[in-house]
Amino acid sequence: MPKPSYILIVACFMMILNTGALEAGDLFLQKKSDTATKPLVFPKSLAVLENRPDKMPYFFVNESEKFETGQKETSDSGESRFRQSLSDPKIIRKTLVALDRTRIHPSEQGEDILGPVTREVLKGVAKKYSKDLVLVFRREIQVLFDTPVAASVFQNPDRLLDVSTAGHFSLRIRSLGLVYLAKGNKILVVPFNEKSASFFSEGESLTPKQVMGRIRQLSRQGLQGLSASAKKIIKDNEFVVRRSAY
Repeated sequence: MPKPSYILIVACFMMILNTGALEAGDLFLQKKSDTATKPLVFPKSLAVLENRPDKMPYFFVNESEKFETGQKETSDSGESRFRQSLSDPKIIRKTLVALDRTRIHPSEQGEDILGPVTREVLKGVAKKYSKDLVLVFRREIQVLFDTPVAASVFQNPDRLLDVSTAGHFSLRIRSLGLVYLAKGNKILVVPFNEKSASFFSEGESLTPKQVMGRIRQLSRQGLQGLSASAKKIIKDNEFVVRRSAY
């Protein structure tokens, strides 16, 4: 039987190996904003897009080995209820698309970006939507279970909505963002935020609708925080006419 330390080393190596291919050139790995950016003269136009993996519904933290196992995002009724809760277009419009109407207009929500976000991808997005700014956001989701669950849960997160079978679990959502400045090909990194909630199958009988409501609330809180941070970092780069004190 392999020693625990050997198993841990192999697991860590496999995680690094699998995430390396996915994250190659991924701008979300950039920790700091680009330097030497030119001050922004408003108004500016904006496109908002969500970033998701190629073959999974979302980025699940600590489940990197499942990025290449295929995708099942629809429920029996059609569109994934998990996706309806986490990526509600109304919430996205009221938070990120309505970022700063006095300085940024027009603004619109574009199609999701699948896979790594590179400068070439953002150049194409800015050209496609004819926008000065592109705001891309990503959610990294950590699901903490009391007991082991089948890998299929991560291909079809709708299974999380039935707490009677999912059991006790906590959901932690990290919201990250990047602002791409089309003129100058520069990146502004938006500070991330984390929101979490617990879901139980004992003591409180949550219905799937109630679980969806809690996930939607987590999404709203995360995107509200991301919107405030993005607005600040954009405003910090605004061109200001300096007047003489005389």
